[in-house]
Amino acid sequence: MAVKDLSAVPPEVLTYDGIFLNDLSITQQKMPLDSDDPVYNVTLAYKRYAVDSSGQRHYEGASSTITIPDFYNLAQTKAIALDTSLVDVLAAIQTAFVTILKDNEGINATEV
Repeated sequence: MAVKDLSAVPPEVLTYDGIFLNDLSITQQKMPLDSDDPVYNVTLAYKRYAVDSSGQRHYEGASSTITIPDFYNLAQTKAIALDTSLVDVLAAIQTAFVTILKDNEGINATEV
């Protein structure tokens, strides 16, 4: 036997339109010689989330992962095609690296 509770409030419909960065890593695949370009792999893990009417976040399932092998080479290739978005990312990473060295190690570094 079953009955329906007419006073029940239907659940709020959530839209998972937020993306939360769980992890970002940059790894160099080989130690370059003087003339070699670096080979950096970039990996990021993210998870989608929704915010309900009370402001609470609700995360959806498992994290998704994206790996971009040889990010440096990809950035150069796209720049040749006049898309500098990945070159801009590399520049921002280098700026952050300099700032982290200055703030945490007292190294008076500059961008090369």
